[in-house]
Parts: sequence; structure tokens; C-alpha cells
Amino acid sequence: MINFLAKISGYKCVRINNHNHTEIEEYIGTYLPDSRGKLVFQEGVLVEALRNGYWIILDELNLARSEILESLNRLLDDNKELFVPELQTHIKPHENFRLFATQNPTHYSGRKELSKAFKNRFIQIYFDDISEEDLEKIINKRCKIAPSYCKKLIKSMKDLQLQRQTNKFFQAKESAITVRDLIKWAKRPHGSQEELAMEGYCLLAERLRSEAERDEVRKILEKNFKCKLDPDAFYMQFTDQAEFLNSRRKLEETLSSRKDSKHGIKSIQWNLSFRRMTSLVLKCIQNKEPVLLIGETGCGKTTLCQLLAILYEIGFYSINCHHYTESIDFLGSLRPVRNRDEISKTITSVEKQIEELQMEYPQVSAILEALRVPDSNNEKKIKKINSIMDKLPKDSSLYKLTETLVTSLSKL
Repeated sequence: MINFLAKISGYKCVRINNHNHTEIEEYIGTYLPDSRGKLVFQEGVLVEALRNGYWIILDELNLARSEILESLNRLLDDNKELFVPELQTHIKPHENFRLFATQNPTHYSGRKELSKAFKNRFIQIYFDDISEEDLEKIINKRCKIAPSYCKKLIKSMKDLQLQRQTNKFFQAKESAITVRDLIKWAKRPHGSQEELAMEGYCLLAERLRSEAERDEVRKILEKNFKCKLDPDAFYMQFTDQAEFLNSRRKLEETLSSRKDSKHGIKSIQWNLSFRRMTSLVLKCIQNKEPVLLIGETGCGKTTLCQLLAILYEIGFYSINCHHYTESIDFLGSLRPVRNRDEISKTITSVEKQIEELQMEYPQVSAILEALRVPDSNNEKKIKKINSIMDKLPKDSSLYKLTETLVTSLSKL
């Protein structure tokens, strides 16, 4: 809603998603090295919004750390200013600056109760659940499905919510159905109400561990959509389609031809369980939905991801997460370059060797031109050189030299 209001009012809207590890630097800013290695102050999202008159949304405010809430106190009271310790200065907000905060109820996991004094600094507005009539209009307009199908989706959601309240089933958190689930369901392609009901089963029932709970979801969908659902037959049929059969053959041929067994997979047993997992994950991939695979150790979760990566010819990375895994493991971090002189010597040597191949390969001039661009960072050089490498034979001497060049550049 805030994004919509900002857009029609002509203002830029920025957002901070708070969590237990959100740092004050994300709000205020911190010192970072520039392209020349000099430390300069990089303003945070809040400071930038204050200076430029942006609208800012502080999402999940009751997950924010106490030091963040304290820093907001002065901005929210009569002073209406923000103190930046690193700059030893007070910043007055631009006249167009607006601040909004959102939070879920405190009974949600990890949320804390904000103090009355802090909450009184805001104008508090409580949102009710979306009415059935409004929800039907939202799904109809956003997902472009027939109003009669919208009614069936909403009726199924209400029945599942009622079943959760009156029955011992659906007690786990995964059992709750939300508006977000409903929109995902409605967005999935379907040609009939039977197909739409089956998509609902894949989304809502297959995330439940208990067979009895899945059966309850199936009965509710069959009642509302007036059809019979046979999940096992659906998974067999889905993985026996001509398009998928061709992909299976291609995948099995690729695995059998890999003597080095790079991925540690030599053959696939297409039993019903594996077909079910494959069907569910492929549907998520086709609909560009993120996937969380849950199951016991050794049941094939990682193997399935590896197989699909081979099938789609996409790089596959696996990160083993643990209690000490940090965001830098995913995003990267600033680290000193070691052996810079040796790396520079390697780049100079490889550059000369590439130059000697100019008569043999027409791509040499383009590689050298990309390497010698003045005032260009290494990331841009690597991107340009990689695009040239893609057109070279992988067994050629130029390809191998260029690969060494890219590796060396990435270390600087």
C-alpha cells in the first residue's frame, strides 16, 4: 500500500527488512574503501532517504535490535533529527521525507513487544484481514483467472482454516494457508478446474509430513472443485510426458558418458518417490518459485538438485550451512590481496603470450582491448573477456591462457 501511495504521489520509496541481525550501519552507513582504496563514508538507507526526501518503510520493526530503535527515538520526537556518530553531525529530514513502519503481531516467532513510549511516537493503524469479496477481486485482477475459480480457491482456504481450528490436524506452522499461498496457487498455469485443484494439492498438501493431513486437504479440494484427485497417477503422468522423457534420456546419456563421475551420480532409479519429488520441484522451477526441500538425510534432496542442474546445463553450488555460517559466505566480503606482485607478473606474462597468438586467433585483439581499458575495474574486464572466451574452442591454447588471465584478474 505504501509503495502504491508513493508511486502515485511521485516519491521514491525505499525499504529496510529488519531481522535479528540487522546492523545499525545498514540504517546510518559506514566507512568503506573507494576505487582507490581510500576510506570514505557510505551513507546508509535511512540517511540517504532523509537527505533526498524519500519515503522509507521499516519492515518487521519489532525484529529490529534495541540500538536501532534507540537511534530512531530522536528522529521520531519533536527534535526530528538524526545523529550520525561517524560524522559527528545531526541531519534534519527533507520536507518530503516520510517514515512508515510495519510489524506482525508479537505472537509470531521471534517478535518482541515494543515499549508504549516508543509506539506512541507513531500513529498506530491496525489492519484487519482481507474480506472474501476483496480477496476475490484481488485474485481475479492479479492472477487473471475466472471469478468462479476465485470463489473455489477462497472457499478451499476457508475450509482449511476452519479444519485447522476444529480438528487436531493442521497444528504445525506449515499447515496454515495464507493469502500469499492463494496467489501462488492462482498464478500457476491450468487448463481446467481439475488441473487447478491438482496445483492446489501440490502447493498445500505436499508440504505436510502426515499422510492423514494430506488426505484431508485432498478431500477439501475434491469437495470444492467437484473432481477426483489421484496424486500418484499425476506424478507418473507428469514424468512420462514426451518432453520430460526426452530430457530423462538426455540426462541418463550425460551421466553414463561421464567417466570421471564428476557429480558422484552414475544412474537414476525413477521410482514413485523420486518421480514425486522431481514433479514438485520442476513445477516450482517452471513457475519461478523458490524451493525448500525438507526430508531426512540421504533421501535424495541434494541429488535431485544436482540432476536438474545437469539437465538444464546450469552451474551448481552447494553451501553447507551451520551455526557459524555468516552472510559473507553468501555475499562475499572485503579481504586484502595477497601476493599482488606475483599475480601482476602472471597477468603481464599471460598478456604477452596472448599477444603472440594474434596471427592465429582474431579474438586476441578484443581480449587485449578489454584488458587494457583505462579506469575500468577488474569485474568489468572479466565480464567482457568471459563473453569472448565463450566463443573460443575449449581445447585451444588461447582459451587456456585466457582462463588463466581471468583467474588472476579475479584475485586482484
